[in-house]
Amino acid sequence: MADQLQAVAVRNHSPGGAASPSVRPHVSEKKPVNFWGVTGVNLLAWPGLGTLLAGRRISGGIQATMALVGGLLTLCLILVLFNFAFHGMDSNQPLDPKVFLQENKSLIIPGTIGLGMLVLAWCWAAVSCYLIAKELKREANS
Repeated sequence: MADQLQAVAVRNHSPGGAASPSVRPHVSEKKPVNFWGVTGVNLLAWPGLGTLLAGRRISGGIQATMALVGGLLTLCLILVLFNFAFHGMDSNQPLDPKVFLQENKSLIIPGTIGLGMLVLAWCWAAVSCYLIAKELKREANS
């Protein structure tokens, strides 16, 4: 099936190939769309980048931006974890969870929002991969 999808993408987007009239503008005309490459980049490297590579500029740009901002904000949660670890190393006294949460509230809230954005961007990228595969399969059948 992957070979069929790749063959359709090459046929529809090669300079000498006869492009079908159903080619939509969101598929890149520069290079053939490699479904597994798009999926790998989208789900394993950076959500949204694979969607951009598939030629969907608007949704890919929004996904990539959400993933970037979400990833940067998630770093706040990593700082909270470091604070927790260093407090445990520096002090022999037990940690009061309420006090710790109050002291780190300014990092926990943006970190949680960032983690949510990152998860949302990843899920959206997964749905985009499914839609790209569905479209390539439809083009292969036509």
